[in-house]
Amino acid sequence: MKIDEEMFINHLSWPVLVTDESGFIKEANRLAIKKFALRIADRPSLEATIWSKSNQLRPNDLLNKVKSNGQSCFDVSLTETKKGDQRYQLWISPFTQGGDSSLFLQAIPMGSESDSKNQEIPVVKPVAGIGVGSAVKQKLDCAMQLTRTVALDFNNALTSILGHTSLLLGRNTDDDLTRQSLIQIEKSAEKAAEITNDLAAFSRQEKDGPTRVSGNIHDLLHRTIEIFESSNQPKINWNLNLEDELYAAKFDEAKIQLALMRVFENSLEAMGSEGWVSITCGNRVVDSAFNEGEVVINSGRYVYICIEDNGKGIAPEDLPRVFEPFFKTKTASKNRGLGLAWVYGIVTNHGGNVAISSEVGQGTSVKIYLPAEKTLVKKGGPSDEMYAGNQKILMVDDEELLLTMGQTVLSSFGYDVVTTTAGQEAVEILSKPDSEIDLVITDMVMPHMSGRELMERIKQISPDMPIICSSGYVRPSSDQEDSDYFLKKPFTSQDLLRKVKRLLS
Repeated sequence: MKIDEEMFINHLSWPVLVTDESGFIKEANRLAIKKFALRIADRPSLEATIWSKSNQLRPNDLLNKVKSNGQSCFDVSLTETKKGDQRYQLWISPFTQGGDSSLFLQAIPMGSESDSKNQEIPVVKPVAGIGVGSAVKQKLDCAMQLTRTVALDFNNALTSILGHTSLLLGRNTDDDLTRQSLIQIEKSAEKAAEITNDLAAFSRQEKDGPTRVSGNIHDLLHRTIEIFESSNQPKINWNLNLEDELYAAKFDEAKIQLALMRVFENSLEAMGSEGWVSITCGNRVVDSAFNEGEVVINSGRYVYICIEDNGKGIAPEDLPRVFEPFFKTKTASKNRGLGLAWVYGIVTNHGGNVAISSEVGQGTSVKIYLPAEKTLVKKGGPSDEMYAGNQKILMVDDEELLLTMGQTVLSSFGYDVVTTTAGQEAVEILSKPDSEIDLVITDMVMPHMSGRELMERIKQISPDMPIICSSGYVRPSSDQEDSDYFLKKPFTSQDLLRKVKRLLS
């Protein structure tokens, strides 16, 4: 194990071991050595050191299963030096080290039942696409789970801060200084929430969530490029090469659009005031796995996106680190070094891969592989009729820009939209006998009356009223976050229309 890898593994907050295929321990991090009193120089076996006699299966039984099935997780008892037998989730991953087959073991202490249900355990899961046994794989896997743990804890703290702050702001205090201080606290917390969202998007393991629908990447590319073309950069040429008949792909539109935007932002920053960006998008059928640089592209059907620029390029010593969170190649850059980390997290969480190649002075190429379906998408994307409606919608948000956007989008598809910036005014509108409101969309964090309070009041007035709550950082509950009733900010117009149509149908 290299020095930088060893330092990284030693900072993990759970025991980590490396064994050979027979279960003899080759390496361990500091915590494992301390908890289990290991002497690595003696090459001890799992059976003779940490394995509890209460386990029904022996270490070799588990290792043989991993050889056959790949990465696996087992609930086992391990014997600690000071505490005796303790329950662990033992994650075992096969990998190659120095040409020899080895096993990477992570012993995650069993938490409470609720912790297990919420899957908050920071397990370092393998990420498809990084060469097995490479330093890049181990670093990124660990970084993804460590940042996920930080994001979860940080988000909980921010939720408390924002909740208490909005409660105090909701009380009409005569002390202007106090109110201004609370407003600044709220703004600072919102800024911190942006960082948390970046970390969460990079690290979150989401498989086939309900927000992923079969769609056309071409349409998304067009809309994303339009955002940059409309900005004040007249000397940037955008070249778009699209295959006529594209495979459909299942993806979360908002997240993939953010990933594309991060790649485009990096290209523009590398070029400065002028240059070109070339985007190619088409179908790829991979019959047998091949290497795309450090990335292994497995056999399968893909939608392939290649984004190239003629910018400054990336130095060879920096290229292996570009996906690491908080790593920046430009010291004067205003970004937090999460751009490509975000891209990596989003694409791999969709089951895809990202490969980057670059030469100093020659530009950079980013290649994205997204798993595709066998069907071809229809040109032109979803029709207006698919999202159209004529119901009456009440939209509540303290941000005027969001209300304007929502009203513009929904009314253009036939909906009758009423907006307000205050929860109390929303209650008054709904209390009128002739309100005829069919659906309410409300922000969760608002002054005077929070979204949660408004939802409770609405249920008293109209128990059957469908309500969509929206927020970028405050979640109504773990059950509701991915349900039909929650809209995660930032969201696209298609996200909004799809959510509204689903509920009103």
